[in-house]
Order: sequence, then C-alpha cells, then structure tokens
Amino acid sequence: MPTESNPRRDAAARQLERMVCYFESTGARIALLARSLGLPLRSPSEVDAVLQDDAADNRAVGPQAVMRDELRALLLMRYQAITQMAHSTQVGPPATRDILLIASHRLQQRGFAHDAPGLSLQAHFDDIEG
Repeated sequence: MPTESNPRRDAAARQLERMVCYFESTGARIALLARSLGLPLRSPSEVDAVLQDDAADNRAVGPQAVMRDELRALLLMRYQAITQMAHSTQVGPPATRDILLIASHRLQQRGFAHDAPGLSLQAHFDDIEG
C-alpha cells in the first residue's frame, strides 16, 4: 500500500542521508590517509598529536606533507561538524550518535575494519555525552 509523500519528512530524510554520506566519505578518507602515513589514530592522544603537528616543526615536504595537511583538515572538519550537530536543537546528541554509527556501519560494509585508523568513535561519543 503506497504511502503519501510528506515534503517535510522527505526533506529531513534527504538531509539525514547527506549527513551520513558526509561522515562516511570523511571517515574513509581519514582512514586511507592515516594508513598511508602509518598513523594509527586509535586514541584521542594519537589524534591530538596529528592535530598539534606543525608543518614548520615537521619539516616534511612533498606528498606526505600534503597528506598530513589534508588529514589534519579532515579531522578538524569532522570534529567541528560533530560538535555543531550535537549542540544543535534540530539534531542533538542522540541523533548525532546514530548518524555516526550508521556511517561507521557503512564503512565496515565497504571493507574498513572497525578499528581502522581514525575510525574510532568513542572519543566523539564521550564529547557528545560528556
């Protein structure tokens, strides 16, 4: 039995899908970059070390420097998006957690290990709930 289309519900579903896709693609790129650079990124301290890495101190040049810069930018963008969603009255902490879990599940279906570099969600959940 067909159901009637609800424009508001349809728009919300499209927005939800966009958010999940954003976190899925960002997580995949973070995992690939971290693996290529040999960075485990399994703990908050490992992520912090990458974020605190200053190109001037590192003196890295070439493709690895570009990959490290991209990795840092993606980690920051993901953190900012999670924080904004969790503190939004339209999304909130429970929905943010669900979106992250769906994105993580999709990555695992695509062959990423649950503990792939940069894909640990526990620190984000602690920030959301804490």
